[in-house]
Amino acid sequence: MIPTITFFIFYQHYKTKVRITRIFDYSYSTIFPIKIYACSDFENRLHSKVYLIDNQVAYLGSLNFTYSGTKNNHETRIRIWEPVALEKIKEEIDCLIDDDFQSELDFQFWGKILYIETIN
Repeated sequence: MIPTITFFIFYQHYKTKVRITRIFDYSYSTIFPIKIYACSDFENRLHSKVYLIDNQVAYLGSLNFTYSGTKNNHETRIRIWEPVALEKIKEEIDCLIDDDFQSELDFQFWGKILYIETIN
């Protein structure tokens, strides 16, 4: 009887321990430069999107880079392929990416907010 009770106690203890132990470790990365600005003031949010693709074409507008944004929503965008304009857009993007004065969300932190990470 004592071995059975001992086994049951250990079983319950380790069952709980295994349930709360993280098995997976997630990290997030991007294949292109991205900066997510943290805005506490609703009226001064940066909501524009600028996509510069291979320094050959740029899209500016409200288009979200999501399934709904590209397939379902009515979005606005401007396509630019003129070289001088593309160079100015690239300079602006570089300036925004390198700007240390805007508070921004860490990419890992943002990923954990957007995607539910299961414990097991």
